[in-house]
Amino acid sequence: MARLAMPDGAVTGIEVAGARTGRVTRYTGRIVDVDNPRHARALRAMGAFTVNIGGRTRSGGYRCPECGFAAYLKTCSRCGGTCTREA
Repeated sequence: MARLAMPDGAVTGIEVAGARTGRVTRYTGRIVDVDNPRHARALRAMGAFTVNIGGRTRSGGYRCPECGFAAYLKTCSRCGGTCTREA
């Protein structure tokens, strides 16, 4: 399953026509879950993109000693503390 975000904030939905069945599947909302790999390819061709494009903060980055927040930067975005230890 793929989780995709629509290409523009003004997009309210995209319809994908099935190649074999002729049925139309409508994906509505800003973020959609797609089970069909062909539909995922079609949505990406229309400009949709994968939602989770960041990395995992657990495998790299820093941990704030004050609040415990995991971050990529040395300055904590949650409390403003200085992250000195690597996560």
